[in-house]
Amino acid sequence: MRRRHLLLTLALFPLNAMAQRNPKPAFKGMELYSWPDHQSWRYALLPGTNRNKHWSEILAAGVDEASLKKKLAELAVNEVVFWQATCSGGVPTPLAFPPSEKVSEIEQLCGRLHIQLELIQGVPKANQ
Repeated sequence: MRRRHLLLTLALFPLNAMAQRNPKPAFKGMELYSWPDHQSWRYALLPGTNRNKHWSEILAAGVDEASLKKKLAELAVNEVVFWQATCSGGVPTPLAFPPSEKVSEIEQLCGRLHIQLELIQGVPKANQ
C-alpha cells in the first residue's frame, strides 16, 4: 500500500519540482532538434554555439520524449531554446517538427517551466 501511494505521489508531482534546475541560463541558449523514428520522435537538446551542428552530433544526442522533458525541466528559469529542423554538413537529414499537437505539448511544458521556446521554421542555416 505504501509503495502504491509513493508511486502515485511521484506520478502527480510536477516535473520541474523533481529536477534540479541549472542556476543560470546557457550563455548562447540551447538548441533543440527533432526527427521521426519509426512510430515515435527523437529529440536532441544541445548547447547553443556559434557554429552549425552536424547531423552526426545531433543523432548521437538523441533521446525519447520522456527524457527530453526531464532535460527541459533541468534548464534554468528564463532559458532560451531554439527549436530548429536544419543542420549543416550537406547531408540530407530526417530533421523535422513533430505534429502540431506534440509541438503544442512541448510549448506548454516550456511555458510552465518558464523557458522561452523559439521555433525556427523554414530558415536554412548558412554552410549548408
